[in-house]
Amino acid sequence: MTDISFYLIPEPSLEGKLRFACRLIEKIYTQHQIYVQTSSVAIATQLNDMLWTFRDISFVPHELFDSTKKQNAPVQIGHHAQCPEQTNIVLNLTEELPIEQASVTRIIEIVGTDETDKIQSREKFKQYKESGNDIQTFDLTQK
Repeated sequence: MTDISFYLIPEPSLEGKLRFACRLIEKIYTQHQIYVQTSSVAIATQLNDMLWTFRDISFVPHELFDSTKKQNAPVQIGHHAQCPEQTNIVLNLTEELPIEQASVTRIIEIVGTDETDKIQSREKFKQYKESGNDIQTFDLTQK
């Protein structure tokens, strides 16, 4: 069974979600193999660039995922449905549920204040719940 974490953030924009993703990745990458699943090459590239610059004193080892090469960084960013084999956390930045994979123990969803984002996330929440997953919600909009 996979643990699902929904983070509700006070940002309506994709850029706000990516900034939050950078901060979250920085906190968890040292203990995990993370795959950030995006919906396009452009978003994957944007997040890749942001991870280099979001904090002056921070370094998060990461790379764009390429299934044809051996990759060693603990954070892989891609737009492919299938994540690297060693992944144990998927940070899902797409509208769809990620493909289930045996090594994945946690899926993270970031939900902005945009109404379309909320509707899509409610549907994903429902699907995760119906699949019997344990779900946690972290509401950061009240802070």
